[in-house]
Amino acid sequence: MSRLYGRVEDIYNFYKYLLDNYNEKYKKDKTIISYEELEDSPRKIFDYLGKDNINYINECNVKCYYDKLSKNIKYNIEDDNNILFFPSKKMQEEYKSELVFYIGALLNEKSLDYMENNYDICCQYSDLVPLLTQYLFFKENHQEERFVLKNFNDLKLNAPIYCKIRKRAISYPKIYTEDVLLRNTLLNLVPISSLDATFQIIDKYGNDKNKMRCLLGKLIENENHNREKIINEEGFNTYGFKRLRKEIDKRRIGDNNE
Repeated sequence: MSRLYGRVEDIYNFYKYLLDNYNEKYKKDKTIISYEELEDSPRKIFDYLGKDNINYINECNVKCYYDKLSKNIKYNIEDDNNILFFPSKKMQEEYKSELVFYIGALLNEKSLDYMENNYDICCQYSDLVPLLTQYLFFKENHQEERFVLKNFNDLKLNAPIYCKIRKRAISYPKIYTEDVLLRNTLLNLVPISSLDATFQIIDKYGNDKNKMRCLLGKLIENENHNREKIINEEGFNTYGFKRLRKEIDKRRIGDNNE
């Protein structure tokens, strides 16, 4: 748990940096598509997965439902209860990348990280496989920029909520207990660390399909049930979220030069 304490300020400082320096907007693609087009979209990444993982996905028996109360796709993954909830009966182009993220989430469940306790941060890369599959989908469609904008947009939505919880945990410790702070820290650590690691992997293997396929396979199989170990062995680390800060700086500098 002590390692998680150390990430409280790490996350808070990154979110502050994001809010102060990142202003780009992401626009959802609401182009209407057929259900068949949506269903066919994951084929774009099949070449990165291999036959065993494709068979695994097909055996997950995913059920689809319509939830008019939701604005975004939501999902459930639980043994024989794998469900996708669509916010509209009309399928949209935007749903394609979200479906691919869900497929990555299913593959992540194939071999979970083993944690010593509920606050063990070896699970900080639980979104890594979904993010990599989503990136590869955008890459195969020559839309890598949309991957960046989409995921930074999601982080920016989370940022003010976490900053408020962290401030109130310090000001009102009896109300916002240590447990509340640590639980929210872990919830935010997963998408931030996973995205930072994703960018580092793209930097190193983005132009080498074979190596990207090999690393993705290793992350899915997760033989030692510890994706953090795999990331460390690759020479990556996400302390300080330096790669994400670099991406923010690059875009901020670009704005200033225009």
